[in-house]
Amino acid sequence: MSTLFWILKIILVGAVASAEPTEFDVNTSSLRFRPTSCEEFEEDSYFAPQDVVDSLWKIFYFWAKGMEISTILFSLPSEKKVNTFKGIVESIKPDIEVNWKNSALFMEPRPGVQVLLVSKGRVGAFLAVVKNEDSDKDPLLRKPHVHLTEVRMKIVGRYMAVINCDDRTAFTMARVAEMPSTNKACVMAAASFGLDTQHGKCYLSVQDLHHIIDEL
Repeated sequence: MSTLFWILKIILVGAVASAEPTEFDVNTSSLRFRPTSCEEFEEDSYFAPQDVVDSLWKIFYFWAKGMEISTILFSLPSEKKVNTFKGIVESIKPDIEVNWKNSALFMEPRPGVQVLLVSKGRVGAFLAVVKNEDSDKDPLLRKPHVHLTEVRMKIVGRYMAVINCDDRTAFTMARVAEMPSTNKACVMAAASFGLDTQHGKCYLSVQDLHHIIDEL
């Protein structure tokens, strides 16, 4: 299983398997939505890191085996914070290749998980450096893990979307105070990104479930 967007491994609450073949099925190991490539997603995209900081975000629609139930915080990377993160990452994976000078945004989806988004030189295109710990272990036994994944991010109006280019999962997010309050509103907001909403799920349909999994 891969780690967003964790947005981001982004991070998740399980959904109910569907009886209809056209619906979202959490028991399908190769879950996918309409094949929107990362290249297609990038077309005419807008994303500015400064537009998403200083707010708490939550996932409201997802094409994956679940969704993060926690709030997600984004912050601009200071040189000190990047150097600290770099030191930890390189101590775990000394041969890792990251263009640290292009660090653009930190994402913290939950305690123990930290993601540094490194710009690839195109709008909304990032290499996600994901550092996470085994949350199910005793704190004294936890060991950090690091992996890389390609992601694409886009802003449309007040909403944000993230695609994991490696496993093709996707998520749309809103600020906590602006979460869509109906399934119809979820679908309309998600559709504004040009993604296939027939094979995704609104958070309202799974908000009472508590099965956490990792996706990004």
